[in-house]
Amino acid sequence: MKQVYGYFCVESKEHSLKTQKKSKALQNAIEKYCRMHGLELVCIFSDIGISTQQINRPKLAALLASLNEGQTIVVPDTKHLWDDDISKAILSRALRHAHAKIMSMEEPEYSLQKDHDLVRYKSIYRTLEQYDHFMANIKLSKGRREKAYTGNKASGAAPLGYEWAEDGSMQVDEEQAALVREIFEGYLTCGSLGKLIKHLDKKDEVSKRGNSFSKQELANILHNTFYIGIVTHGDICVPGKHQPIIDEPLYDSVQIKMQANRK
Repeated sequence: MKQVYGYFCVESKEHSLKTQKKSKALQNAIEKYCRMHGLELVCIFSDIGISTQQINRPKLAALLASLNEGQTIVVPDTKHLWDDDISKAILSRALRHAHAKIMSMEEPEYSLQKDHDLVRYKSIYRTLEQYDHFMANIKLSKGRREKAYTGNKASGAAPLGYEWAEDGSMQVDEEQAALVREIFEGYLTCGSLGKLIKHLDKKDEVSKRGNSFSKQELANILHNTFYIGIVTHGDICVPGKHQPIIDEPLYDSVQIKMQANRK
């Protein structure tokens, strides 16, 4: 026996006698329809006192969350789901993503998959998808900022000398950390990025990618305040929770030397 869910929406005031009678009548109609058509009715969800033009309906949201792929929703008619183009575009998109089917008691020929209106909604769907991606990016950015504020690296690959721990924290890779210290100390000894590259090449030292270091890679390492225990992310600059690899006097000496070499 095919399992289905029922749904209806009554816009009248929630506590009126008329509303209660109408709700009961719709519930009975769905139950009778399912019996007549040999359908197993799992549950009926109903929103009372809410307009069908409103997308955010608690019981409708609960219904969508309950659906498994390919399940069917029985409604008295599709106006219980939507009553204008915007609500129809948004809800039909959510239903199609769930591969759900709509069975309308008053519109037996209706098929969500063959609804010609959906062709007109392509531009709306594109806008909604762009909005979803935009909001996801905002949420991701907020999460990264919140993480940075706590003194943790927000995202991305671990800098040379560190590795991500299973708990999401940053821990020192002692072998790579020794190379980072050599880069900082070597810059002061060699006096320039070019000479530092030759020094590292002679010792067969390579970057995380397994290649010889470039001037830009070395400059990025030498300028990176993460090595002295500072986390930066956009406009955020806070003490980090990770263990520093380089002490501040050495870092400051390198910055002074690099500034002098640019003159």
